[in-house]
Amino acid sequence: MQNRWEDEQDQKICAFDVDGVLNYYPDPWVEFINRNSAEKYRDLNDAKRNIPYQLYRDLKYEYRESGVKANLKVRAGAKETLKELKHMGYTILIITSRPFEEHKSLFKQTTDWLSKNKLPYDGIIFGKNKYVEVLTKAPNLRFLVDDHRYYANSVARWNYKAFLVDNQYNQGYLENGVYRIKDLREILDYEFVRY
Repeated sequence: MQNRWEDEQDQKICAFDVDGVLNYYPDPWVEFINRNSAEKYRDLNDAKRNIPYQLYRDLKYEYRESGVKANLKVRAGAKETLKELKHMGYTILIITSRPFEEHKSLFKQTTDWLSKNKLPYDGIIFGKNKYVEVLTKAPNLRFLVDDHRYYANSVARWNYKAFLVDNQYNQGYLENGVYRIKDLREILDYEFVRY
């Protein structure tokens, strides 16, 4: 079955990651760890360095099952940016590596969160290979928005444009075609987005 966004070659398509882009991940994850462990951690790096591997995995499982993801705070500018992109005629794809197969309520939490916060979108692509999948399903993608430098750089190496939401975890070298932003509304200032 062909997806709606595959029909027209000249269609304007963009993709937004959820965690770390449309919300403030990893802050809620670190807060969850601190509420549910004896030790307190400054940030994600501190937690990863000091929590034993199996305990970290167990906490992550509990976090995904807890329902927290249904109530995450929306990043400032996300709603306005998505609405303006819809107004400009974009098809908006949500991409996420949330493990929906392992956590049955996670897909509903995600769609409920998008709906509750009035974040417009046209489809969801999920899984560990979400970047390959989105480029396969939407080969005429105009741009992608992510918070992981590795993935933004990978997409740019494939001659696509990527916006990287700036954070303490993604500093370093950027490929041509990757644009570091502090606020999602900055996306609307780029000429290749507007036309």
